[in-house]
Amino acid sequence: MLEAILLRFTEDSLKGNTKSAAFLLNRYGTMVSGEPEGSEMSGDDREILEEFAGTAVEGLPITIEAQRMTGVVISGVDTMRARKTIWLRSIRYRSGVLRYLDARMGAEVARIYAVNPTDPDDIRLYEKTLYDDADAEVFPCTAAAISYSGFAIASLIGNLVKRLATGEDVPREILLDLKTLTLLTNSGDRS
Repeated sequence: MLEAILLRFTEDSLKGNTKSAAFLLNRYGTMVSGEPEGSEMSGDDREILEEFAGTAVEGLPITIEAQRMTGVVISGVDTMRARKTIWLRSIRYRSGVLRYLDARMGAEVARIYAVNPTDPDDIRLYEKTLYDDADAEVFPCTAAAISYSGFAIASLIGNLVKRLATGEDVPREILLDLKTLTLLTNSGDRS
């Protein structure tokens, strides 16, 4: 449901709805970051989200501490440390997790991993992508405010969820470079 709501916000903001655009910009990086600090939902955000959802909404910032995850798990955290924690404590080897979708962004480049956490090849390939925060490329703060990058990621995540729900092929990795308008996928030997 969250993906559908975010996609509706995106569509409305592109049509000029300033409330939707403000909500997306305010929530980007905090709504799904997994980092509790600064992720409390404001009254304005809650009101806007409730208007779209048609029901009461409560923001629940959580810290991953080995919760049992099931289904499709979507991650959009800001640090490699957070990614490693989620992977090691709640995803790796969990048969209840159909796919782990890990979205990463740096300025106008996005990378999304769709990992089957019980497939040895997926595990091996994904774990090669985990590195220390000190080794991560740092972008200026203004690069994180490029709203259309987040919109593109949300769209790709929505497409991956649809593919999983309909039994279509799902690539292991998607690379999107919005500056050059390049989209690459890598399925490896997954059928």
